[in-house]
Amino acid sequence: MPPLDTAEEQSSHVCPAPTLSLQLHSLDDAGVERFARSMQAHLSLRQCLEEVWRALRYDAPEAPACRKVTCLTLVVRPMDGVAHTAGAAGQDDHKQIHLAAGHIARCHASDDAALHEIKGVLWHEMVHVLQHDGRGTVPGGLIEGIADWVRLKCGLAPPHWARTPGPSWDAGYEKTGESYFLVWVSDHVGEPRLVPGLNAAFATAEWDNGAAFRTLCNGQTVEELWAAYLKSFDGDRTAAPPARPTEAARP
Repeated sequence: MPPLDTAEEQSSHVCPAPTLSLQLHSLDDAGVERFARSMQAHLSLRQCLEEVWRALRYDAPEAPACRKVTCLTLVVRPMDGVAHTAGAAGQDDHKQIHLAAGHIARCHASDDAALHEIKGVLWHEMVHVLQHDGRGTVPGGLIEGIADWVRLKCGLAPPHWARTPGPSWDAGYEKTGESYFLVWVSDHVGEPRLVPGLNAAFATAEWDNGAAFRTLCNGQTVEELWAAYLKSFDGDRTAAPPARPTEAARP
């Protein structure tokens, strides 16, 4: 793989090489200070970009590339919630990841634990930078589930995550089982590259009632796959499912 600072044109087999920038707001903030102390941002951003790109890339002839990005800025600042990804007005290839300083400051007692959490959130948001969304038609729960699937795949899940049935396949986030559902389908339906295949499909096709799942999973609908996933759980399944978390409550 070529270095990230080359200007080689992006393809499905070449990691994007955007200009990477870092903004730290309010250096007196405890969360901003911990971020600066805990991680080497210039190395972690490059590592994050490469790992997320590899996780999403569909290794097949003529596979569409991940979303094109020419400029990426990580902003660490005081704000509500945990993190979000934003684009620049009129510049779809310019992206920003905003990370809440307060979340960094309050979540963990040690810098090592904080670093693990920072990287987990950053990897999740990087998925939103690179992933396709079927021209905005893919259900939000699946968009978030794919991001948490990548976080899980990269070994950055927080210790409280657990495989649970969840209320529905598209409820989103790890607490409802979306990322674990995608793992299960990949392991049991004969399509180990399910998530990259979905991302490649959504580069050119809309959601269309889950047509990409049917193509990748031997004609099975996402509802049929979800029913099979629920049957994989032992014990009493009559208990109420966990409540869907809000963005501010994540991760």
